[in-house]
Amino acid sequence: MLREIAEDVKNSAYEIIEKKNAAYYGIALSMPAIVGANGVETHVPISLNEEESKALNHSVETISGIVSQLSL
Repeated sequence: MLREIAEDVKNSAYEIIEKKNAAYYGIALSMPAIVGANGVETHVPISLNEEESKALNHSVETISGIVSQLSL
């Protein structure tokens, strides 16, 4: 189930870009936060098990590698 959620989240950005008929100019890896009228008020700490932590780190490495190859 976690893999399905991760896949859905990963692909949702492409769907949003396509539906907005826009190109992306940046990629953000975000963590849960409480957002108020003036932006982020505080970050919400989360606990990741070893598998989730490895998957997050893999995502960061993958995104970093792709971004480094782009000429934006």
